[in-house]
Amino acid sequence: MLSPHLGSTPSRPVTRWIPLLTLAAVALGTLPSLAAADAPPRVNPLLRESSLPYYLPPFDQIKDEDFAPAFAQGMAEQLQEVDAIAASEAPDDTPTSRPSSRAARRA
Repeated sequence: MLSPHLGSTPSRPVTRWIPLLTLAAVALGTLPSLAAADAPPRVNPLLRESSLPYYLPPFDQIKDEDFAPAFAQGMAEQLQEVDAIAASEAPDDTPTSRPSSRAARRA
């Protein structure tokens, strides 16, 4: 059975320390978040236009957690483009929809 006392001093029961320990745990838990609140938010380097030659991403700034949001945003943008094409009322006049000149000569 657990003793209700901390250490070997019977005059200080554990229940006296619980509020103090709780307050200390809460204070220590919020200190990093207070420091992070003052820092500017980190921008995902894969989601901004690069100023490097050939628009290469800044590989030295990329972290593992940057890939999933970049892939999700890229796929969402592609789906918007596909939806815009599918909803378009414009006639389909791409070169693949017309018969090629070689096929037209055979007929």
